[in-house]
Amino acid sequence: MTDLEDLLNDLRNLELKLFDPAVRSSKDALEKLLSPEFQEIGLSGRLYDFAEIVDALLVEELSTSRTLRDFHLTMLGETIALVTYSATRKNADNSETRSQLDMAQ
Repeated sequence: MTDLEDLLNDLRNLELKLFDPAVRSSKDALEKLLSPEFQEIGLSGRLYDFAEIVDALLVEELSTSRTLRDFHLTMLGETIALVTYSATRKNADNSETRSQLDMAQ
């Protein structure tokens, strides 16, 4: 396996952890998984910061399951990776295309 394949698998596994209801309902787990600088743009186009995301996840309905597909990695620099993927919520009729910038530490 190449370094890029390893990184792709590592980032996919980290994202899958965020799909886990046990992680989504644990402030400690979320704080370990997400950077304090984490931001997310919601479907509405609104920008959410780390605290808003953690607070929202802690009160989220846990019965929603998610699947991840079409996970792709593009290196934007030596330590900056862009991942894009589609996520589908089981209790929703739509699919979301997501993207995320990750910086190696």
